[in-house]
Amino acid sequence: MDDTTTKYYSKILVAKFSPLNKCFVEDGVVLILKPKTLKKDRGQIGHHFLDQLDKKTKSKYGWVREIEPLTFEQFKAKFIGDNADNATLEHNRVMLDSIQNLRLDTPVAATYSERIEPRRMEFTVHRVIFHTTTH
Repeated sequence: MDDTTTKYYSKILVAKFSPLNKCFVEDGVVLILKPKTLKKDRGQIGHHFLDQLDKKTKSKYGWVREIEPLTFEQFKAKFIGDNADNATLEHNRVMLDSIQNLRLDTPVAATYSERIEPRRMEFTVHRVIFHTTTH
């Protein structure tokens, strides 16, 4: 039996609407990923999450939410759809794997980062910290 049918995910990402933070998806909507076509293969390149309903509205950040456990196949069927290509599926698997050990309401971002050995661009979903300014 392969990992896609036996591994369960109990956390997903949801949106918090905030145009100031480039988060245009309505509060609470589940977020998914589609791969970015990279125009350069160096440094760090930010990516965005998408509204799983229209698959177009962007959110720079996502927040961890707990759900009833589901397999990747169930996540795919419920939120991504059956027409997704392998790269889309892999990006979403990275997203789900990356957030399972994070606390609820932890904000995360998605980034492509240059790696040297071997030279490649690696996709990651990682925790972010928001700093508040006081006046």
